[in-house]
Amino acid sequence: NPCTDDSCDSDTGCVHTPNSNGCDDNNACTTGDVCNAGVCAGKGSLECDDDNPCTIDNCLIDGGCTNEFFVGPCMDGDACTVGDGCINGECVGGEPVSCDDGNACTDEACEDGDCVFTPNELDCNDGNPCTTASTCQNGACIATENLDCDDGNACTNDGCDLVTGCVNAPNANACTDNDPCTLGDTCNDGDCEPGADLLPCDDGNLCTDDSCAPGIGCQFEANQAPCDDGNACSTGDVCEGGSCKTSGIADCDDDNPCTDDSCDVATGCINSPNANPCNDGDVCTVNDVCVDGACAASGDLISCDDGDVCTDDSCDPDLGCASVNNSADCDDGDACTDSDQCADGVCGGQGIDCDDNESCTQDSCDVAAGCIYNPVGGGCDGGDACTQNDACQD
Repeated sequence: NPCTDDSCDSDTGCVHTPNSNGCDDNNACTTGDVCNAGVCAGKGSLECDDDNPCTIDNCLIDGGCTNEFFVGPCMDGDACTVGDGCINGECVGGEPVSCDDGNACTDEACEDGDCVFTPNELDCNDGNPCTTASTCQNGACIATENLDCDDGNACTNDGCDLVTGCVNAPNANACTDNDPCTLGDTCNDGDCEPGADLLPCDDGNLCTDDSCAPGIGCQFEANQAPCDDGNACSTGDVCEGGSCKTSGIADCDDDNPCTDDSCDVATGCINSPNANPCNDGDVCTVNDVCVDGACAASGDLISCDDGDVCTDDSCDPDLGCASVNNSADCDDGDACTDSDQCADGVCGGQGIDCDDNESCTQDSCDVAAGCIYNPVGGGCDGGDACTQNDACQD
């Protein structure tokens, strides 16, 4: 007996004293087995309830707890299901309680057996064929986007019918046939027909050939036509790269030294008279000066006097001074000649006779003073037969 402490007393013999040890009463349905008064007994019963309504709970002395599956109705603890039943030892919920209020804009739920309807913000369909997008707002389906009935055709009036949807009715509006070269296009039976007027493509630039290409529009092709760049000081203007360019500069030189030559871009060449020194082309004038744009006969006459009385002096406008020999009377400056006269450009005369037929003088001639009679001494003949021993005196 495990519930006794065994010993032997020398006087009395064997002694079996009860104890309170733990023990096993060989009953699987008891718990807390302990010795009491020498006997092993359970203090409590084995709890075999598995809290599963779908099992039958028992206890076998030699086997302990048994939990056999039960088939039948049960309560799954969810008040929002009905028709709950046990299957394979589990309580399976039945059909959920129906909380459908027919409104797509509420989220239906069952809480503790009561239906709860919470507004959502889902996309929805408001049943209007003229809207394409609707959103739930405060439990109602509100349209957020209208149906786009624009068919991209300017020749239809686009609208929406609440029953049939989009309506695109032909109109007679002005339109464009996508050809930029036509003007006054008009709708007819839903189509855009080209107008009778053509697009003017004149860009006002003489350096482009203007045209209109169907489907493209105005075209401006650069040409090489003669043109006027608006500058009166340029010449040979010609189109290049779509603009008027000059090929030269106006020559405003009038070959007149009596004008100042310039060019004004607006009016062209300007030749303004000046008062510059010039050459009138007449070699017989000097100190020529420009007057009223001309140099003719504007200077002083040159002196062609060569100081020679034996030449006739003159001036040729082309050749200048000229001296022609003459035969004029002249003075050769020699007092020892007379009857001076020019010959071959030289003044000359015949020698004078200084003989005074006086034997008492020595006759000579000085080119400056003329005849000179120097007295001499000595005998002479006075020509008087009645004298003798004539002698020169003074």
